[in-house]
Amino acid sequence: MPGRSFATDYALEVSLGNETGTSNVEKFGRNGGIATNTTEEVWTVSTDRTTLSVAATLEAISSDGNDTAAGSGAQIITVEGVDGSWNAVSEDITMAGASASTATSASFFRVNRAFVKQTGTYRGNNEGTITIRVSSAGSTQAQIELGKGQTEQSHYTVPTGMTLHMKCYWLSNDASSTRNLDSEIYQFTGVDDVATSFVGAKRKLHGVTGLGGGIPYQHKFENIKKVSGPADVVIFATAPAGGSVSVEAGFCGYLTTD
Repeated sequence: MPGRSFATDYALEVSLGNETGTSNVEKFGRNGGIATNTTEEVWTVSTDRTTLSVAATLEAISSDGNDTAAGSGAQIITVEGVDGSWNAVSEDITMAGASASTATSASFFRVNRAFVKQTGTYRGNNEGTITIRVSSAGSTQAQIELGKGQTEQSHYTVPTGMTLHMKCYWLSNDASSTRNLDSEIYQFTGVDDVATSFVGAKRKLHGVTGLGGGIPYQHKFENIKKVSGPADVVIFATAPAGGSVSVEAGFCGYLTTD
């Protein structure tokens, strides 16, 4: 912004909308139990994520019947991601409790986040775990755990025509000092190329080896990592021998239009 002083808080200026074509991005995820000697994505679903090579409509379903249009729990949720052209898309879903909702009108390649938009109780929340999945009981694409009101998934898809400028990466775990954690963050470029031979590849951006139990880690990139869309950014964690590990991880940065 012209005339900016060195004292200006750039992140605040972005949040205020004073930096045209730029927005803040902060992703955070949690995996409550990575099994011994197993590598998993840092998100709340216990199984590996199924990434779609064909865009699909989505539906939502809750483990509790109160998460419904007239219920006391989550009535409407918002799903954000990328559509069949890898452009950013957002759509509201009206919940139907323990039954599947009506399918979205948009088709999604990825879900970046979902959150509860409307509830039936003042300061309320989702009263069950909400699963966002491919229509007709297909693969799980996101999850809002009971009472959280927001997905906790560290992965993110950069839409086409946009660039992620990653400035920090962090993680922590609950393991004892004898059960250290390994973690890596990757970018997957060219995700819109779904036919062999594939343009783009999996590329490591940063990693941590042997993080002690209960020791938080945060890394500020001196050279900001630049990821041009469409591309996936994914954080993986590996539990060591000796038992499962609970992990939280995320990253932050700016999203700009190309």
